[in-house]
Amino acid sequence: MGLLQPRLPLKKNGIHGPYSSFEEEEVAQSLHQDLEILLKTIPGEWPMRPDLGVGIQKFLFESPTDPDFLVVKNKIKTQVKKYLPTIQITNVQIRTDPDLIDVNQAYITVEYYITS
Repeated sequence: MGLLQPRLPLKKNGIHGPYSSFEEEEVAQSLHQDLEILLKTIPGEWPMRPDLGVGIQKFLFESPTDPDFLVVKNKIKTQVKKYLPTIQITNVQIRTDPDLIDVNQAYITVEYYITS
């Protein structure tokens, strides 16, 4: 049985190595974790791949209605296409709740499927 990558958050597990890992039949969960990491990685964080990452936290204090915030949609699509080609994005929605605009909160929904 092959192991793919460590499962986050890291937890000690002495069975297959120092940490719990995704197993071969958990490919979808492993790719979901990769997508989350790609969204959270700030471009420039990886020296050998300076353009890797969406850097979603850079938009933390941006107004959800700001045009720069809407760049996130394209950034997500281009980064996934480049670095996670087995994931096909079908839709990215950025939704703001009028009651939460004053606290700069928005909902980002990424819909995708995994190709073989």
